[in-house]
Amino acid sequence: MATTSEVVTSRIAYSASDLIYVIEPNSSKSSSKSQSTLELTQYQTQSKTNIFNKIPELETLHSISDPFSKLHVQLSKGSLISVIIPSNCSKNVLINSIPHLYKISNSNKNNHGGAIVIHVVLDKSDLNQLGDYTDVMALRQTGFALLHSNGLQESSDMALVAHSIALKTGISVIHFFDNESKKVAVLEQVVPRATNWTPLYLDVVSAFQNRNYWSVKLPLITCGQYGALEKGPIDAEVFALLNSNVPRRNFILGKGPLKSKSENIGGVNGQDDLENSALERPYIKMLNEIFSERLYIANSASKTNAGHLEAPYSTRTAADPEKRKKDIGLYAMNYGNVFVASVAMYSSYTQVLHALIEAERFKGPSIVLAYLPYHSEKDTTITVLKETKLAVDNGYWPLYRWNPELEKEGKEPFILDSERIKQELQSFLDRENHLTQLIRSRPNYSPLLTNSLESEVKSRQKSLAQSAYEKLLGGLTGPPLLILFGSDNGNAEGLARRLQKGAIARGVNARCLAMDDFPIEDITLEKNLVFICSTAGQGEFPQNAREFWKHVSTTTDISFTESRYAVFGLGDSHYWPREEDAIYYNKPGKDLDARLELLGGQSLIPLGLGDDQDADGYETAYQLHGVLKRNLRETIRGINRSLLDTLAACGDVNRNVMCNPNPLISEVHAEVQDFAKKISAHLSPRTSAYHEIWLDDKMVAGQAVQDFEPLYGPTYLPRKFKIAIAIPPNNDVDVFAHDLGYIAISDDNGKLLGYNVTVGGGMGMTHNNKKTYPNLGQLLGFSRPEQAIEIGEKVMLVQRDFGDRMNRKHARLKYTIDDRDLDWFRDEVESRLGYKMDPPKEYKFENNADRYGWTKGVDDKWHFCMYIENGRVIDSPGEAIKSGLREIAKVHKGDFRLTPNQHLILGNVSEQDKPQIEELLKKYKLDNLQFTGLRLNSMSCVALPTCGLAMAESERYLPTLVSKLEIIIEECGLRGDAITIRMTGCPNGCARPYVAEIACVGKALGTYNLYLGGGFYGQRLNKLYKESLKEEDILGELKPMLSRYAKERNDGERFGDFVIRMGYVKATKYGKDFHDL
Repeated sequence: MATTSEVVTSRIAYSASDLIYVIEPNSSKSSSKSQSTLELTQYQTQSKTNIFNKIPELETLHSISDPFSKLHVQLSKGSLISVIIPSNCSKNVLINSIPHLYKISNSNKNNHGGAIVIHVVLDKSDLNQLGDYTDVMALRQTGFALLHSNGLQESSDMALVAHSIALKTGISVIHFFDNESKKVAVLEQVVPRATNWTPLYLDVVSAFQNRNYWSVKLPLITCGQYGALEKGPIDAEVFALLNSNVPRRNFILGKGPLKSKSENIGGVNGQDDLENSALERPYIKMLNEIFSERLYIANSASKTNAGHLEAPYSTRTAADPEKRKKDIGLYAMNYGNVFVASVAMYSSYTQVLHALIEAERFKGPSIVLAYLPYHSEKDTTITVLKETKLAVDNGYWPLYRWNPELEKEGKEPFILDSERIKQELQSFLDRENHLTQLIRSRPNYSPLLTNSLESEVKSRQKSLAQSAYEKLLGGLTGPPLLILFGSDNGNAEGLARRLQKGAIARGVNARCLAMDDFPIEDITLEKNLVFICSTAGQGEFPQNAREFWKHVSTTTDISFTESRYAVFGLGDSHYWPREEDAIYYNKPGKDLDARLELLGGQSLIPLGLGDDQDADGYETAYQLHGVLKRNLRETIRGINRSLLDTLAACGDVNRNVMCNPNPLISEVHAEVQDFAKKISAHLSPRTSAYHEIWLDDKMVAGQAVQDFEPLYGPTYLPRKFKIAIAIPPNNDVDVFAHDLGYIAISDDNGKLLGYNVTVGGGMGMTHNNKKTYPNLGQLLGFSRPEQAIEIGEKVMLVQRDFGDRMNRKHARLKYTIDDRDLDWFRDEVESRLGYKMDPPKEYKFENNADRYGWTKGVDDKWHFCMYIENGRVIDSPGEAIKSGLREIAKVHKGDFRLTPNQHLILGNVSEQDKPQIEELLKKYKLDNLQFTGLRLNSMSCVALPTCGLAMAESERYLPTLVSKLEIIIEECGLRGDAITIRMTGCPNGCARPYVAEIACVGKALGTYNLYLGGGFYGQRLNKLYKESLKEEDILGELKPMLSRYAKERNDGERFGDFVIRMGYVKATKYGKDFHDL
């Protein structure tokens, strides 16, 4: 017997049923029996069993004897029933079965294990029938699930799906399919006919061609159109056309072509058809058919204001051709209350029709984006068809519909009508789906009972931590607990110390040591072990754990059979972006856990992996630094109202451009600030969606629109990028401490000649990791003012293309240059420029501090730079800085400008307003500049408690340390001498400490590394003098140095130069020498 869809479905029904009914016509002749009956009878004769290892019962029912009346009893017994309706009686049975199907569906909801699947074979080869699905569609309201299939493979798959649904859910299923289709006629009402093939015909042909699993050859497909039809059935005429030996193409069904009101709608509502392109007419005709007299085409060719035909693009787009036009569909989808569809007439006619009908029914604004690619009016429809197919197939123009009303009904609002979508749309859907899952995972409590997000998360994390800790302690039966850590930057050590304190507080005798500090021969004597290990380098153990791991990983003499252990690893899953490098994530912790298990250890708890990227991972922190999450929307709106932005505030882009803040000091200062604004705008990411999203009343969470980035591209930079512009003789921006620097060069008349360009600066490093180091920028060449932006762009692009994307700790520009050399970098930049850079010109820096007090600038305007310690604007006993600035702001008509050294300038004060400002400054003691030179040249980062990376205090502690150093300064007679001192809470270098003459870099709470020998105006790096010093140690080391400096310094010698000359530290000019002590 030939394998057909009916035979395959019968076999599956036999395998998944207890009882099978085959409905046959009322005839006893064996020749009239269906394929299903013959196949199933043969199976029973061979005693084949089903998936339950039983032989199903087979019974034949006759179509005229009300066959469905017998199903109720068997179904109530919990039987798994299959009903097969062959093609020779399907039409007569289905309509009569409707009353029984209602009863079966209702009773099936309360049955115990029973299920029923009905397979209906529709035979369209008999052209005496119309061959549609009218009878099956009449069953839709019965409560049965309907499944349809075409072809042998799909019928087999859907039969399996039908039985799976019935078995697992108890829902009754009707599976209907065509045994074979030989001829298909596509009739369409298209007037007038402009192409050989109608859009619907192309859709049908494409659908058949995409099915690669037909059991027989593809059906013959013909196309035609409706003509003027007379009253009466049209079946006979259709069947005659299909039965003809020679199939007719483009036939007309009826008498002559149909006249339609849409024949003359080229210009809409009776206007001249020639006014619109022939390629646009299908869209216009469809719009007219759906919307009729409500249709208004604002930019029709017949409209008097159709100026877009002459100038279709704005001057803004013409000036920046690389910046693509925004995808209005993605913007609209962000608002949540707009129907959006993307269609293409020459790809899917039916999809356009569906989209327009849904748009017309949607209660709210609708946007339908239609794709019509052509270069000129002479392009043929075949050309447009090819271009459209290419755009849809490769995802450039996805076909989709977005209906927010479906979301309210609990359905998926996004319907994809093509196979591929572009990345931006996929990202939007990923974010939407992620947010949906987050929302669903939260209990729906009353707002009156719900606390803030911060308190809720804090409570949840505290509960989880307590539970995990109690589980750990539950495994300890009395013997001491030994906690061993491996840590380079202090995170693992800090966690181990906290675990020790918590254990001691709960009565456990706990010790805490670095792995290398514990005698390896005594390790097997310990009964309870906890290992906390961070990840270094390429998945390596930290420095203070490597000897321990080397011994444990190679020896076979150690047995942990009497020990119980727990391992917690600390790592960063995003540190290695390549998929093949994923093995390095938390590799030490994984290796240690596996080795201890191999050596016989008993695990206290499963291996724990702390991921620095995981929002729900180890010790998630929500930083509240003046911005409450519940006020975030209003905060962002306030930022926008103030004409500020958060663009590029973080991320692997150009973060900022820093220059002297006061443009009114001189004409050169004004030119430099104008240049700073231009290069900042030029290197900013080309996205502006956040403005529209935040400024309107309604918004969905997250920004979905990703504009094309002509500079950064889809991968952006390997790491952050920073720019500084200095104006000699003042280096207040520390120009050498940034990735890219510009040193303004002017002539004797104060005219700007150009800039010396520096590259490769950067302050960040990691404690105990000598592969990381701070660096000073090197002179690349000279740039004329008109070349400066282009040179900056090319420098950044070289970093984009050659920077290290494998190791983020080695990804800054300084490492890119050091891995090669400066000459290579210059050649690469010049090759992109197309010309050679001029050699650098002479310049001279004298200091890197702010110019305090009153200064007169251009236009006879005054500027006052006030000292604000570490940039903290607060009211404290004896100092009312915040109140004073508030009062000044009420009367000040000029500017408030922040300096690179964290101080404040009252700028642009007129001669007549100066006395009033001076009075207010005196009243609030803001004019007090009688500080020591050490304090006036001090600076710190914010550190604890608001910086999550801080290891020690900085901003809150530096004033205290300076006050104690001032006692020594006064004793030595150095009160007026300017000495730069800077402090940071971690080695990342935010306060630019590595160019200071004295620097304290936090290593642990109350502990700092002391660096000496930086250049007074930022021209030289300092060097590590001593590690891990407490306050008394710092004072003890600096006191004799300052005393000797007061007595033995040369005329005009700076403190940083003195400590080098006296041999306290070596001079460090290049970052590679930073760790060379």
